[in-house]
Amino acid sequence: MKSIKSLLIIFSITIILLEIVAKFYENRLEVYNIWPVSELNKKKEIVLKKNFEIHFTDFSVFTDQNRLRVKSSDQNRIIEKKNQKILLIGDSLPFGWNVNYENSIGGNLEKLSNYLILNGAIPSYSLKQSRIRLEEYLINFKNIKLIYFQALDPALQYSTMKGDWDEDINWSNMNYITNLKEKFIFKYDSVPIYGEINIIKIIQKIYLKYFYQESKKVFTNRSNYSDSLFKNHIQKEIEKIYEIKSKKSILVLGSPVTKEFFRNISNNNLNTQDKVLLKYGAELKQFGKEYKDVFYIDFIKIFEGYTPDQIFIDNCCHFSPTSNKIIAENLINILKNY
Repeated sequence: MKSIKSLLIIFSITIILLEIVAKFYENRLEVYNIWPVSELNKKKEIVLKKNFEIHFTDFSVFTDQNRLRVKSSDQNRIIEKKNQKILLIGDSLPFGWNVNYENSIGGNLEKLSNYLILNGAIPSYSLKQSRIRLEEYLINFKNIKLIYFQALDPALQYSTMKGDWDEDINWSNMNYITNLKEKFIFKYDSVPIYGEINIIKIIQKIYLKYFYQESKKVFTNRSNYSDSLFKNHIQKEIEKIYEIKSKKSILVLGSPVTKEFFRNISNNNLNTQDKVLLKYGAELKQFGKEYKDVFYIDFIKIFEGYTPDQIFIDNCCHFSPTSNKIIAENLINILKNY
């Protein structure tokens, strides 16, 4: 009996020590998709790095103490309540990926107006992530006159994951959420009182990071039910953004577009992703019709006569300096005419 008791004590102490070590290393073993400009906070939310600068081949990114993208000379700026502001939320399109700040939507807005520009967009953010960031942080900035939103997700994730998609999936966590669900060691999230077991979490991450082969994943086909979930999610999140914003501010929704989408729609040869983007855009457009302080920018219309190579700076979806200037002009016109 003594030997059994001793073994149990040794086993328990070993488990406790492993749990402590796992807790220390679990946060250092990263499986989320994160851009170099971003980091995970304690809530496992993707945020921009604070007071940060990074220089890529063709452009640079600077951030201030509020984790907003700014021009280099504004890293130490003070945001005063009295300043009238324009807030950008969403993904890398309003963020201005692949262009310097001066050539982004925010940079062009500064040139065209006296508004203080708050670029709160974060590369690869989804609609839901954008709403949460607005609700928990960005809405605390006072005197916001216009909020501009544009993000490709949830459309990109839904078109890929089809019937397996859910609203909590985004680019940053898609591997972690979708690829571990079926494995027996990942079937529970926590245990009563204690919470999550760090040993299990680190096993999850080691498996995903070093052993999982994503090519084996086969997603369930889309259905009327999954389409309705997708539609309802968009409606719910946009409605929440509208409820969060000040009654004195305007909400402008940008249509979700990619370079491939523009090419395919001009050739009348839409693929699955294009059709999902159209569904997403249709919901945003409809919402813009329901409220006098909500506007929808249809990029197919405002970029009529431009080629995809003129509209986009890369083969993905990021706008060229010319396009960002046109978008900024449209936003200023909406403000002037409201």
